[in-house]
Amino acid sequence: MSNEPEANEFAVRQADDQQYRSGGESVRATQTRTFDHDAALVPSRRANRIPTPTPTPTYVVLAVADDERARLDTVMMLEDLGHTVFKATSGEQALERLRQEPAIDLVVADMAMQLMSGLELCVAAQRVYPSLRFMLTTRSGESPDSDEPALLRLPRPFLQFDLARTVELAMEMAPWSPRVIWL
Repeated sequence: MSNEPEANEFAVRQADDQQYRSGGESVRATQTRTFDHDAALVPSRRANRIPTPTPTPTYVVLAVADDERARLDTVMMLEDLGHTVFKATSGEQALERLRQEPAIDLVVADMAMQLMSGLELCVAAQRVYPSLRFMLTTRSGESPDSDEPALLRLPRPFLQFDLARTVELAMEMAPWSPRVIWL
């Protein structure tokens, strides 16, 4: 039996700089540990990796939020996914942007904006642009009222993967589908 490490192990040697006197001779103590690379890749560690979204079609998206941080995060994630993104800081500004940019496919709006909520924006825009798709971002704990129209809702904070998946769902659904999907 050899003291050599196996192919899948990496020998780590730690030399102790202290010297011991043994019968008048100087002896250097050395400790050897082995590290098994295969054992280090435990299943739980692999499961924690965030999946990257598969390539998806790109869309023209209008991101609307009065909270600058929420708007910037959403815009950066959408741009990373390859979408063309326009920004608006209010519902009124979003309606004006929709008039200026008829190529917009999807509106991603914050549900809890001050002057005009994301829901009010979606209702107003839907009257003028019936084929436009909508998606609301919500803070944790916000829930829809029973009389709200069905819209996709994505709770914040969210990962880019979740945003990509919700954008795809919004674009696959018929406008104003009669169902609410919480992700």
